Amino acid sequence: MKTRGRRRRTVSNRGLLLATLGLLLQVAPGCGRTLKIGQDLYINTAPHANRPEATRTGEPLEVTVVVVYGEDLQKPGNELLRPGSQITSRDWYARRPQPGGESAGRTFDLPKSQIYVLTNDPDYFGKHIGSALRGGKLDGETPIEKKNAIDVRAGALHSKDTVIYVFPRFINREGVVLPVAPATFHPPGAYEAELHVRIGVRPGQPLDQAQFIEVLSPRKL
Repeated sequence: MKTRGRRRRTVSNRGLLLATLGLLLQVAPGCGRTLKIGQDLYINTAPHANRPEATRTGEPLEVTVVVVYGEDLQKPGNELLRPGSQITSRDWYARRPQPGGESAGRTFDLPKSQIYVLTNDPDYFGKHIGSALRGGKLDGETPIEKKNAIDVRAGALHSKDTVIYVFPRFINREGVVLPVAPATFHPPGAYEAELHVRIGVRPGQPLDQAQFIEVLSPRKL
């Protein structure tokens, strides 16, 4: 009888251990993704549309990386964050969460830990990972790298509901954010661990339509 009791306790303890391990896997820190950004010599040039071409040197460009999980998509107001929704940078910057939550109910509902910002603005919501971009002429032509700056939960890397967006804040002459499609990694696990994007200006197009960001990371799956 004593042996059976010890066995019951052993089985019970094993079940508790497995349950604990499962919980730890759910809340454990995720995989660090390196953000790598290549730039044309001049970027965010649409504000200079009225200048002679040789002086369209662009303005500093804020960039925001947003990690979205399945549970975020269940929250009211987050529908545009779904993969395939055709969200643009204008949508993000119009509804991004605000410091202090002043616009609660009119913004996307995401935690700070899933938003990463390159900006010169002292007021932002998320984690600051660098300054606004200035183009290759000033920042150098070597791509900017933020080592392991973006954290993604390991168990969600290959989920169809997990997506990483990279939103550049391109603006026009009036300072209005342009509706440019973001760089999208969906699901993140289908790509190399390095989130490699390029930002630039397509030649021969009106400047409001010429600003772009594109994914350079090879898709491995």
